[in-house]
Amino acid sequence: MGRGGRAALLARFDELAGLVPAAGTRADAAFLGPPWTLRAGQKVLFPLPRRLALRRMSRHLVHHRARLALCLRMRGAAPPALCGPPAEGR
Repeated sequence: MGRGGRAALLARFDELAGLVPAAGTRADAAFLGPPWTLRAGQKVLFPLPRRLALRRMSRHLVHHRARLALCLRMRGAAPPALCGPPAEGR
């Protein structure tokens, strides 16, 4: 897994995830308005205003969390309680 292993990776993720809410409150129209372009090498996949790119990325992350929860439930395991107790705990 690399330097530090799983525990170090999770700690770094938690550290960076904690910065997201503060960054969102500081974002203004001057930051969110300019285009942002997703590229694969020199090929442009799609250009979007930064605010739409961030919205698309956050929706995509929600999608992956839901897929993870579904896979865990299908295997009989409870998903992690990231946003409160899972449905199994109610």
